[in-house]
Amino acid sequence: MKKISIFLSIIIVAFTIISACKRGITDDVRVNVNTAQYSNSILLRFVNANEASATHPGNFDVKITGTGATYLLDQDGGTNFFAKLGMAPLFVSNSQMISSSNRLSFKIDVAAPGFLRLVKDIVVSASEPTVVTVYLQELGSPPEGVAIKTLDIGLLNGVVQADQTISTPTPSGTTETVTLQLDSGTQLLDANGTAITAGNVSANIQFYSAQNPSANNAFPGGLEPQNVKGPDGNKIEGGLNFVTAGMFTMNMKAGDTEVKRFSKPIVASIELNANQDNFETGNPIQAGDSIPVWSLNEETGEWVFEGKAVVFSDNGKLNAKFEMSHLSGWNLDWGWSSFGSYGTCQKPLTVNIQTNLSGGNYEITMVTPKGNYLGALHSTPISNGMKAVFTSTPNTASVKIRITDNNNGGKLIGESELFNPCTKGSVAIVANGVAPDYVNIDVSIMASCSNKPVDAQLSNWFYLFKGTSYETSFYSGTSNKAKFTLENGKTYKLETYYKGTTYSVSIPLSKTNFVVPNVSGLKCTATYDAATNTLKIVGVLSVAC
Repeated sequence: MKKISIFLSIIIVAFTIISACKRGITDDVRVNVNTAQYSNSILLRFVNANEASATHPGNFDVKITGTGATYLLDQDGGTNFFAKLGMAPLFVSNSQMISSSNRLSFKIDVAAPGFLRLVKDIVVSASEPTVVTVYLQELGSPPEGVAIKTLDIGLLNGVVQADQTISTPTPSGTTETVTLQLDSGTQLLDANGTAITAGNVSANIQFYSAQNPSANNAFPGGLEPQNVKGPDGNKIEGGLNFVTAGMFTMNMKAGDTEVKRFSKPIVASIELNANQDNFETGNPIQAGDSIPVWSLNEETGEWVFEGKAVVFSDNGKLNAKFEMSHLSGWNLDWGWSSFGSYGTCQKPLTVNIQTNLSGGNYEITMVTPKGNYLGALHSTPISNGMKAVFTSTPNTASVKIRITDNNNGGKLIGESELFNPCTKGSVAIVANGVAPDYVNIDVSIMASCSNKPVDAQLSNWFYLFKGTSYETSFYSGTSNKAKFTLENGKTYKLETYYKGTTYSVSIPLSKTNFVVPNVSGLKCTATYDAATNTLKIVGVLSVAC
């Protein structure tokens, strides 16, 4: 799924500008240089999965591998990928044209300071510049819906001496938990199957609620993986959208040695949410149903089908039980493929939106009758008459569409009727809210040599902040223009990072003509057109060539 968000990172192809400068251009003539050398661009926006935390991902390296990595370049045309303030712009070489039939796939591996390491598959199918939001889990500060259990277990030469029953706390707002049974006499083993001879082991179990969107976002690898081995042992083409019924990770360490295997399997039992639907039947989950079980290799990002868990009733509560012989991420999931044929009826769905809003940052989400996540168009603006398209739909009996406001704590502003996604084709939804005093923005940015008469057209990423909060992003391509909406009367900070220097300027937005003076090398001139409620902003970034 395409994920749209915001970052202002103005990219200048310095070689072209400098070359022009060296050719001896006279000072009384300004030369315009078009520096476009990319077919597309992708912005990786790393965010804290815990929206309530004031800690945000900072500066860190981004390792990129996979088939699509060959076509990706950094700001300087190299391959030293990094994130600045959680933003990592990637540029697609002209030898690769992205489309729905020619998707670009690659893998990222990041270890941002203060956050859990993440290995995740990324797939981009949009022909236009795309922002992919990547959620990271902050160490010691998980989001709502995540429960953590830590403990030490005594061993004798690496062997468990007494039966251990370990249960995670219940996350706020749900009844879901996982209980693990580790039998006496179990020998702990490392990744090579070698016996561990320690006298103590530390365990960390993290349970992620199936019903909480923040917990879903935080789960390692995400719920839309591309590297998945199915029941037949072969890779599932097009990846999967997981429809989870519960998930957890378990890590154990004996000194400096990681425990990865056991001489006897651990029995895991997940208490299911009372509102859990069975994706395959479309009915509420019940005793006797089965749910596919998957494990995650957190080093490679590969998911593997492990079997099925049978649902049973215990004192009126539904549980799903299965055995695990190794440690990793574990997930009870049905699934369907956005890009392949697995679990899908391969029918597109058009969502016709009626709204009094324009712009903003919204989630258009497909859910089961009881609200279980199926898929979404992430972080997108909306407008009256807009048609949002799911290119494929899951093969399930009944779904509905919800629209929520990301800038207002995920508030629900619209919900459709229930319908069969394989036969409906299109669905209408009314999504109204309190409409701010918006103004249309038409912005263009140029680079200007401060010491030579050379201007450069840019292929740029931009980010804007309203106060201290991230607000929106846009990309200015070869046309050197971008269009979106902002709230009148607010002050926005426009910022970019280039050649080790951060350029920023504050713009007090108003429906008038105004000039924002050059503060750090970036200045803007705005002209307001009342007839179209449009503020045309022309920016100039001044750099030495």
